[in-house]
Amino acid sequence: MIDVTRRWAAAWLSGRPTLPAIMPPFVAEDASDAAGPAEAMIRAVAGGRSLRVGLPATPQVVGDETLLLLACTICQRASRTEALAAWCAILPPQNAYCAMGHALAMGSRLRLAGLVLSPPFGQPACRARAGRNC
Repeated sequence: MIDVTRRWAAAWLSGRPTLPAIMPPFVAEDASDAAGPAEAMIRAVAGGRSLRVGLPATPQVVGDETLLLLACTICQRASRTEALAAWCAILPPQNAYCAMGHALAMGSRLRLAGLVLSPPFGQPACRARAGRNC
């Protein structure tokens, strides 16, 4: 998802079409059906605020990438109320509803392809160390 967002931002800044720019990661994962909703979601996010993302070769997560990945993950894995709360925390309400609708469509198409988004924060330290729940 971070690579997709970075590819979208790079294409948009250079004046190139954004949908073809984000296709390679989806094609590589055999989830090209999710590219359209992903592009519409990123467009809705960028329409509601300035989107701070890294360059395609940046090794770490920067700017708004964590919030965007978290909101997409909640859309795919949690209740819609929690998802809407996550989107409203980073966007004006009109853009939050629009982005959430596209994120739900993207998440269901990714799930059909066997892909589940992971939260950007990883596992709690004690779970990773001990291999059990905290």
